[in-house]
Amino acid sequence: MLIICFGLLLTWSMATARYGGPDEPAHVLRAASVARGELLGDVVPGMVPGFRGVTVPGPLASGDPACFRHDAFVPAACAGAEAVEGVRRAATSAGTYPPLYYALVGVPVRLVGDPAQVLWYRIVASFWCALALVAAMFRARWFAGRLLIVAALSPAAWFLFGVVNPNSLEIALVLLAWVGVARLRHAPEMSVAELLWFSLPAALAIAIRPIAVLPWIVMMAVLWVDNDTNVAMARAALRLSWRRRFSMFAAPFLAIVGVALWSRWAAVDLNDPREASTLSWYRVASKSVRGSVDSLREMAGSLGWLEYSSPSLTQALWWAVVALGAYTTWRRGSRRWRTWMMVLAFVLVSPVVFEVLLAQKIGFVWQGRYSIPIALGLVVLAVDGPLPSRLWVLPTGWAIVGASFALEVATFWYVLRRYTVGLNGSWLFRRAGWNPPTAPFVLLALNGALMAGLVLAVSGFPRQPCDARR
Repeated sequence: MLIICFGLLLTWSMATARYGGPDEPAHVLRAASVARGELLGDVVPGMVPGFRGVTVPGPLASGDPACFRHDAFVPAACAGAEAVEGVRRAATSAGTYPPLYYALVGVPVRLVGDPAQVLWYRIVASFWCALALVAAMFRARWFAGRLLIVAALSPAAWFLFGVVNPNSLEIALVLLAWVGVARLRHAPEMSVAELLWFSLPAALAIAIRPIAVLPWIVMMAVLWVDNDTNVAMARAALRLSWRRRFSMFAAPFLAIVGVALWSRWAAVDLNDPREASTLSWYRVASKSVRGSVDSLREMAGSLGWLEYSSPSLTQALWWAVVALGAYTTWRRGSRRWRTWMMVLAFVLVSPVVFEVLLAQKIGFVWQGRYSIPIALGLVVLAVDGPLPSRLWVLPTGWAIVGASFALEVATFWYVLRRYTVGLNGSWLFRRAGWNPPTAPFVLLALNGALMAGLVLAVSGFPRQPCDARR
């Protein structure tokens, strides 16, 4: 199944134009420089804190995507790489970010790939995402609602898995941790192995992207607030065992300490005079609340700029999956329903709290994709319970398979069209201004076949009783 999932994510990597991901030039430059041993570049005069000058292969410092990312009707041909020999100095806005993700991506490219080609960085980044996704799907195989693991991935998540951005691996790792939460509900003895399967992915996500501490807090709250009998027994077992407490907390706390030490050493400065708001906290909160609708739309299927969006129908389809998770949880009783509503409250409130605390330093910077790791819980928390037998006229299993397939493939087609001909161009890719490495229709067919293989593989897992002590 790893080959299927990895191949699927590679189709996204090839369908997305060079530097078409959010802040992708900055992340690729950072990965290339970390792979060369440059953990922290030089301060760039005239630029805000966070930018660093780094040494990278020449072609990576060319091909500015600004020519198409602000206009969805402009194909991506205008941002091609220049044939440049040697290395160049370039500025990256990710210059002070924790280096773990960039080492995971950049070092393998330097060892076995072509460090001057963006696609090689995407290949490695997609592999790590595929590995975490397959682990999550495999560990959910005992649950009746295991198909919801695939359906939980929003259109925006699928797009992010194909580009170089620490947000993509954060989403995949947090999904694996959410599955760990679901399994711990059936582990009254809280085995060390189960605790590590929860804590290690969460810790890696935090080490890669410090904002992942938010979904970790939400998951911990779920485990401590849930009054399910098994969870109560598990909490009692945890209080009696230092070994279990170490397995539960050590890795996330080490990740938090490591990020804090890195931030101090790198002199991370959370100030951006260009974007900092002069509004009062009350007005910041009011503006942030008004922007919540945009954040929810971005979480489902778009980005702040115009390099990517998904059809409104696929976004609605993903929200229907969230509604199914809510309904399934509600049917299981008030205890589970209160937990689900708590997660929803975190999804809605986190952006507002974040911007109230930081808007006067860095402005209104929250993007909907930052909420995806928390929002995964709205679906994953329903996987361990029985689903309705039918949804309207379809068996529930087939409905989820169809929704997962349609959501991913339709978004892929839409995105491929955006880069090749623009959103006002032909659905058949006629007169393409930009062409992916493989012919568009071949790529589309390959994506559809691999997605079908993935959902069928997940649905075909043998159903067994969930015993977390295995």
